Amino acid sequence: IQLRLQYTIRIKPGSEVIFDRAALERRISELISDWRTEFGQSLQAAFGEAGGRKYHREYLDAFPAGYREGYSPRAAADDVASIQKLIPEHPLLTRFYHLPEDEEDRLRLKVFHLGGPLPLSDLVSKLQYMGLEVAEEQPHRIQTASGKVVAIAPAFEFRGSGEDWFSMSMEFQAGAGEMLSRDEIRRLFETGQHHKPLKGGQLAVVDPGMHEELAETLLDCDPQQDEPGVFRIDKRQAAYLREVARTGGIACRGTAPWKEAGSRPEPELGELAATLRPYQREGLDWLLGLAELGMGGILADDMGLGKTLQTLAFLKARGGTALVVCPSSLVFNWMAEAARFVPDLKALAVVGPKRRDLLAKNGDCQLLVTSYALLRRDEDLWGGREFTTVVLDEAQQIKNPEAQVSKAAFRLRATHRIALTGTPMENSVRDVWSIMNFALPGYLGGRREFAERFEKPIAAGGGAAPQERLARRLKPVVLRRLKQEVATDLPAKIEQVYYCELGDSQRAVYESIRRESQASILDAEGGRKRMLALTALLRLRQACCDLRLLNLPSIEPDEASVKLEALESLLLEAAAGGHRVLVFSQFVQMLQVLVPTLGERGIPFCYLDGQTKNRGE
Repeated sequence: IQLRLQYTIRIKPGSEVIFDRAALERRISELISDWRTEFGQSLQAAFGEAGGRKYHREYLDAFPAGYREGYSPRAAADDVASIQKLIPEHPLLTRFYHLPEDEEDRLRLKVFHLGGPLPLSDLVSKLQYMGLEVAEEQPHRIQTASGKVVAIAPAFEFRGSGEDWFSMSMEFQAGAGEMLSRDEIRRLFETGQHHKPLKGGQLAVVDPGMHEELAETLLDCDPQQDEPGVFRIDKRQAAYLREVARTGGIACRGTAPWKEAGSRPEPELGELAATLRPYQREGLDWLLGLAELGMGGILADDMGLGKTLQTLAFLKARGGTALVVCPSSLVFNWMAEAARFVPDLKALAVVGPKRRDLLAKNGDCQLLVTSYALLRRDEDLWGGREFTTVVLDEAQQIKNPEAQVSKAAFRLRATHRIALTGTPMENSVRDVWSIMNFALPGYLGGRREFAERFEKPIAAGGGAAPQERLARRLKPVVLRRLKQEVATDLPAKIEQVYYCELGDSQRAVYESIRRESQASILDAEGGRKRMLALTALLRLRQACCDLRLLNLPSIEPDEASVKLEALESLLLEAAAGGHRVLVFSQFVQMLQVLVPTLGERGIPFCYLDGQTKNRGE
C-alpha cells in the first residue's frame, strides 16, 4: 500500500494564467466532487445499486471530512487497509485533499490511495490544461528507509467462548516474522522505547498512539481477566471489536465471536416486500442482523425515510408480540401505518381510562401501542410481561436517564429492543448513553464510567480520540442515513399524514361545543340554521387545533393542543437534520402560539402573515 504522495501545483513558466488561490481551490474542489460522483457510479456499476451505495458510504466514512492536523500516517494506513479489505475487487481507490501552503505561488495536493496506477490522470490533465504545472514529490529518504523499518502490527487472538462470552488475547507481529506479547510491548514503553531491533538489521517500530488506543478499546469492553493476557468479554462487545479490527486493519485469529453477513433466510414479508425501497430493505436487513446477534440498536434515519415502515417490516419478519411506545400524538399514526402496511398483525392502542380491561379482552394482539405518558403510569401493567420486541419511537424522550419515563423504559423486558429517533444526540453524548442503555443495556458501560471516559473528555474538547472511539463503538449499533444519501431511491414528493388523538381537555371542550351547537341548530330556522352550522364547524376546528384559539379562560398550555405537540416534535427533528420547513395555518393565532415555542427551542424562523409589510425584504 502506498500511503501518501504529494503533488505540487504551480503556474507553468511563461503561462499567462494569474495565480488566484481562492479560484484554484474552488476548481480543485469541483474536480474532486466530480471524481467522487464518478467513483460512486463505478461502484454501483460493479456491485449493483444497493451494494455500490453501501460501499461508497463505508469508503467515504472511513476518512475524516477533510485533512486535519494530527491525522497520522498510521491512521491513514488503517483507513486504506480497511477499505482494501472491504472491496478487494476494486483496488483503485483514492482519496485526496488540497492543502493551502504559505507560498503565494503554489498549492499542494495530498493523496492517499491503495496502490496500482493512480486514477488521477484525468484530474492532472485538467489542471495542466488550466495552465498549471503538476509535479509529483516522493522523498528518496523515505523510500530508502522503508525497507529497513517494519511496523509492529496488532492481532486479536480469539481462544474460546461460552453462551454469552468469549476469550481474547492481544498479540503483536513485527513485519512478517517475530511475534511479541502485549507484556513485551508494555515493557518497551516502560523503558521509554518505541522500537526493537530484529534479525537482519531491521528495526521494528510500534506506534504509541496505536498501543494507547488498543488499551482504551480493551477498557471499553470491560473485560474480566481469566489468566495473564487472556480476557473474558461479553458477547455484546463482539460487533465493536469487529469494527475496531476492520477500521484498524487488525488481524483476527481463531474463531471470531461474530457472525459474518451470509445466507440469511429471506424474511416472509408478503406484499410488504414490494413496498420497501432499497435503502429500507437495507435497514430491515440491518435490524434482522442485530437480532441474530442478540443485540438491539438505534435506527436514526433522517425524517421522512420511513423508520416506522422499516420497523413494522421487522416486526412482521420476527413475529411474536411487540410493544411500541411513542409520544401521545403518534399513537394513532402507528395504528394507521400498521393497518396500511401489516394488516395481518392484530394491533391495539392501549390508551384511555380502561387500559387494563382493553388488554384483558385483547390478549391475542400482536402489536400493542402506548404513549410515554401512560408508560410512566402503567409500570404495573407492563412489568410482568415479556415481549418479543419493544420499540421506542422518538426515543430522545428518554435522553435524561434520571427521568421516571426513562427508568420505566429501561425496566421493560424484551428479546429485541429498537430505538427510533432522527436526533440521537440533541444536547450531549449523554443522550446517546441513555438511549443505548435501553436498546442494549451495558454496551456503553455504566453511567459514571461513560461520563469519565467519553462525556467529560468530549465536552472539555479533549481531542478527537474520544469522539472517534465512541463513533467506532456506536457504528455497529446505530444506523443513520440522510435524504441526500438515498435521494435516487426517493420519489419526487413524499406525503405523510400524522393523526393526532385529542387530549382529555381538548376532547371535553370539543364535546361541549358539539352538544351546544347541535341544540342551537335544531332550534334555529331558515338561514340562521346555516350560519350557526358554519360557526360551529369553525369552533370545532379551532378546538382541534388549540384551545387557546377559542379565548377560553384558565387554559393550561400543556393541555391546550396535542397537534402543537406533534408539530413541535416534527420541527425539532427537521431542524436537527438541517432541513428548512414551511408551516401553513388558516388561523393566524395558531402561528402566533407557535412563535414562543420556536424561540424557547432556539429554532430560527421567519414569520409572515397578512399584516406583514415589505414582504420582499
